[in-house]
Amino acid sequence: MMCHLIVSGFVQGVGYRQFVKKTALSFGLTGWVKNLDQGRVEALFYGPKEAIEKAINACRKGPFLADVKDIKIEWARPQASEAQADDGQGEAARERSDGGQEEKENASLPAGRDFKSFEILV
Repeated sequence: MMCHLIVSGFVQGVGYRQFVKKTALSFGLTGWVKNLDQGRVEALFYGPKEAIEKAINACRKGPFLADVKDIKIEWARPQASEAQADDGQGEAARERSDGGQEEKENASLPAGRDFKSFEILV
């Protein structure tokens, strides 16, 4: 599976990207994380859905100084050339940290490449 996150709140300047990388690697995920404008952070996880869900739960808390207000989540199956670990679910949904969920039929996730690890992008 592939999962795209946009995290908002106080998540820049507090070690949030390094926290996401460490968390992703601890669950065997690959992908990337980077800062966005307006103090947000974007991440893309590749791996088994169960591992991604555990990583998302950790991202909701973040490191000690972070204050996560919202996480927008978009699920999709990776393209054949991007597949790292696909559980065959094939679902696409957008979920907010408050538990609400809006189904998305066509998940247009950022283009990626084959990741062998988890990278912090600049």
